[in-house]
Amino acid sequence: MIFSRCQWNEKAAEKILPLVYGRLKNNFVKDIKSGHFALWRVHDKSFETWLVTSMAHLDSGHIELVVECIAGKKSREIMTELIRRSKKLGVTSVRFESIHNEKLVQRMSLSNGFGRVGTVFRVEI
Repeated sequence: MIFSRCQWNEKAAEKILPLVYGRLKNNFVKDIKSGHFALWRVHDKSFETWLVTSMAHLDSGHIELVVECIAGKKSREIMTELIRRSKKLGVTSVRFESIHNEKLVQRMSLSNGFGRVGTVFRVEI
């Protein structure tokens, strides 16, 4: 499994933008282009997935990897590898939010030891 950091591109946009909440798309892309978010192409011979991450430095001194978006196949395996690599770098937690149905999220997260710590609700104003 190869993780390659990339610049924003059309292939990534095609997969990622449908997953980003409408009014946030411009800021999301701006955060990738500025380097605030990292865009990754994760692949091998049998699949290609696009991943967007950021780092959060918590008040406690801990460092958290935030998975902003994952678009493609093998999300469970990718999360397992992210956790392994993050631990080596001294990251103390990994966080994500999802718009996907509960079953899909559970397949990706529970096998990797994630526990629910909250749910996000939104109202348009």
